[in-house]
Amino acid sequence: MEISIRFSWENVRQLFFWLIGFELFLLVAYLLESALGSPVWTIERLLDLDGELSIAVWFSTVQLAAIGILFLIKAAKARPNDQVPRWFLALGCAGFLFLSLDEHLQLHETITKLTVHLDWVPRFSGDHGVWIFAYLGLGCLLLLPSLRPIVALWRFHRYSFSLMAAGVGVFLLGAVGMEVIGYEFLREAPRLYQVLEIATEEFLEMLGASAILCGAAFYALEAEAVRAAVTEDIQQPELTAAVGTAS
Repeated sequence: MEISIRFSWENVRQLFFWLIGFELFLLVAYLLESALGSPVWTIERLLDLDGELSIAVWFSTVQLAAIGILFLIKAAKARPNDQVPRWFLALGCAGFLFLSLDEHLQLHETITKLTVHLDWVPRFSGDHGVWIFAYLGLGCLLLLPSLRPIVALWRFHRYSFSLMAAGVGVFLLGAVGMEVIGYEFLREAPRLYQVLEIATEEFLEMLGASAILCGAAFYALEAEAVRAAVTEDIQQPELTAAVGTAS
């Protein structure tokens, strides 16, 4: 079955700015609701950036799933001689689909609850953040065999790689960096500081995911353009030879 990618460079650029605009809207709405309050609990629940059923959580879940689907499409279309191997794209697909599931079901919190009773497991203040060490260890294990494909992405798709790498950095700053700050310094802080921490954390996660999504889309377009150029170069001599024979 042939899988086609039906979007353009301009579509991706426009999508990036629309995503940022929507994320800023969610951020401002959350801050206003936190400051002014809401007479309807449903509105409060929908606007809470840290709530399980909030618009922001569903938005992030869809973004991460979309990244996984893009990697799935590229893995399905990969060829043996491609610079970025199929297994690496499949790994990216599985990773982002897992993060999407984690965002929706809060699997990382379940990991913390299941392992917090083990004294040898590292953690932050208040027995928080066990999942960070678990994810960090798994990430390091997966990084070692992925170095060569990552270098290939940087060499042959530098623009899309730079956007994805920046997105990963911003995402980790929110998901891990701000989370650690909350664990270590803000557990007993006034509510204002906790609200600002949540706002910063969730906004950085959404912004980072948007950059990764658009970077993955740019990579898909670049890979298609390179493949089309290679195909044209291969077919052109055959066409010339055929014309020459006919004449």
